[in-house]
Amino acid sequence: MKKKILIGILISLTSVMFAQKTVSIESALDSAISEIKNTVPSGVEIAVSRFSSDSQELSEWLAKETEARLIRTGKFKLLERNAKNLKIIDSELDYQYSGNVDDSSMVELGYRLGAKYLVYGSFEQFGGLMQFTLKTTNVESGEIPVIASYSISSSTKLTDLLGDERELNTAEDYLDMIARCQRKLTSIESEKNKEIQNITTNIFSKYQEEINKVKSVEKEPWESQSEYDSKISKAVIEVEGKRDTELNGVESKVNIKYDNQYKMVELQMNKLVENLQNTSFVIKGDSVQVLLGTFNAEAKPKNWPVSIKSLDKLVNYTYNGKRTVSDADVKTEYKAMESARASNSLEGEIIYKIIKGSSNFDYEIKVVSVRVYNSENGTTVVNETVNQMVGSVSANARLSSQTKQNTQKKETKKATLEKEKKISKNEQKEQNIVVKENITTSKETTKEEKNYTELLDYTGGQKFGFGIQNILFGLGSYRAGHVVDGLFLTLLHTAGIGCMVLPNIMLETGSFTHYVECSDYAYYAIDWNMYSETYDTMLITGIIIEGVAVLYGFLRPIFYHKKGVELSCSKPSNEFNFFCIPNRNGLVTQVSWKMNF
Repeated sequence: MKKKILIGILISLTSVMFAQKTVSIESALDSAISEIKNTVPSGVEIAVSRFSSDSQELSEWLAKETEARLIRTGKFKLLERNAKNLKIIDSELDYQYSGNVDDSSMVELGYRLGAKYLVYGSFEQFGGLMQFTLKTTNVESGEIPVIASYSISSSTKLTDLLGDERELNTAEDYLDMIARCQRKLTSIESEKNKEIQNITTNIFSKYQEEINKVKSVEKEPWESQSEYDSKISKAVIEVEGKRDTELNGVESKVNIKYDNQYKMVELQMNKLVENLQNTSFVIKGDSVQVLLGTFNAEAKPKNWPVSIKSLDKLVNYTYNGKRTVSDADVKTEYKAMESARASNSLEGEIIYKIIKGSSNFDYEIKVVSVRVYNSENGTTVVNETVNQMVGSVSANARLSSQTKQNTQKKETKKATLEKEKKISKNEQKEQNIVVKENITTSKETTKEEKNYTELLDYTGGQKFGFGIQNILFGLGSYRAGHVVDGLFLTLLHTAGIGCMVLPNIMLETGSFTHYVECSDYAYYAIDWNMYSETYDTMLITGIIIEGVAVLYGFLRPIFYHKKGVELSCSKPSNEFNFFCIPNRNGLVTQVSWKMNF
């Protein structure tokens, strides 16, 4: 048992050491390009997009160096980063150097550039950690076959391109960086779930196409119906088995690609949180207001009221105390204090700490001590230990604020680009040609996506809506394209309502009247007994017919499907299918039931 525990500890330590190992930015680029070379097929068209970072110079350098290294491999057709292509990149990415790049926008950008694969990435700082991530997206499938993430060591080259590392001096610096780490972790998790969902969708689409081909095979003249049905059923089950096998390995495969960069950021965030709690922060200078009250000569001991107020937006705190004097030397101290008041030489400082709350988002602010001193001679006037919780702060609020600021920056830059965008007619024609070529290149992908879209069935809400609409003489069935059902419901509703109102119509037309002769006169009278019997019979009949119509109108849409939808089944008769699809929220269970009518 002890051996197992020791081995576990060693593995954990090894993982941490590996995650924190740093390399130069040049080595990281070489390693990433090598991975692209070994993963991406030879001869394909590759385009290099923007790299996001805190510096425009670094972003451009990363793009150029990546392009140069890809060219040196001699394995790919690299699309030139000319003025026209750079203009397309800028229009799609809003010229945003800092911040995360949406992988879905990369697919659209790849289409516009006419590339099969698109290379892009980011360089981010998280306190002492500098992380470089390079991604390669398959434009046709949306899959990301290469995700290379590295911890980068400082160098003269980086300093020239990026500037000095971000210093963490204030509590706000730490909280901002923690929020930045949390935002990155959320982004990584979101990107991972998107890729899992995308790959899963592509797999379902691919195998559904195979199932459709299997089902379209015509029956041979020598086959009986049961033999044909059995053959098709076995073929469908075989394809579904291959599909399920491929689906089983999707999540673990994608997790492996994202785990390294997630762990690196997570480790750095935990380190930031630890350092934050071990650091004492000082509020002083213009951020502290010191007020000296009137000397109270009648008090025992004699004193000056002293107030120390924090003007820092993070720490809302005021200390009220006293500066007492000794009766033995009250005259000297009085003159010294009043002289300091006159010369405005009294200054204060507040020392506080940040204590982690229940999560990495929530923190408590603790004032440790306060001090007032004479800046001219360094004499301490007040020095008190407080150790008081004075408020709280949320990194989550800072995260939301940062996200809002990034959105505003993007919108501002986009508006500027639209204003400055003046493309000539010839340039526009060239761009249209590029788009047409891209559409032609991706024709098979578009067809596949269209087939998958056609497989989407009515939702439960839509079917319920059809049921409600069917009360109006089968309107829901007509809208769903089931005209026969609509006509049937129209007849049922008409018959039901007709039965309920017919006795009154008959009464008005005189169907229940009969001729009565008396000795002196004759007249026509209504046979109320006959009317009552007829009314009751017709009313009950109408209610039954109407009930059947309403019930049928609600139940029948359950079995409606969109045109072109092929239900997956392994038997030609009634079939129940059950499977799970992973998405960002976990596993979604899907159930299908095919019935023959």
